[in-house]
Amino acid sequence: MPPDRDELLAVWEQLSPAEKRSVVDFATFLRKQSSAASEEMPHQSRANAAQRVRDALSDMPGTLSDAIRTERSERV
Repeated sequence: MPPDRDELLAVWEQLSPAEKRSVVDFATFLRKQSSAASEEMPHQSRANAAQRVRDALSDMPGTLSDAIRTERSERV
């Protein structure tokens, strides 16, 4: 079961400003990838668009979780 809104807000409040920027940047990237995938093949289902976004992410050097983990370890 996915976390509820209060749980997500609690996690958000624990993030540093740099981590929050990373999350926002990542969300922006996902939105752009999803839009591009939908424009590329408008007749395809949303599931196929989501798969194309995942494929694009797999080509990225590193992931958001890696970035957050690195940020936290550098603060310690």
